[in-house]
Amino acid sequence: MYSIFRSLVLTLSAYLVIVLFMDINNELKRFLFLQSGIPAAISLAVFAERYEYKLAEITGIVIITSILSFIGLILLFFISEIAF
Repeated sequence: MYSIFRSLVLTLSAYLVIVLFMDINNELKRFLFLQSGIPAAISLAVFAERYEYKLAEITGIVIITSILSFIGLILLFFISEIAF
């Protein structure tokens, strides 16, 4: 559930910030938009293990966001073609 929320909210908020507050060229807008679809970093799981904090949940988030990114990044690419 957290992974889907992260993917949707991060992408939507990145789009809104790019459109409303950034006066940059379209190529850079597309890059930043696609960057919002990158999966959660493995370093989160490393820190969770080190500090013994919700290791199973955080590892699950990393795995699910990695799997979803295969589909999500393709969709974001096509959306960025249309949006920018």
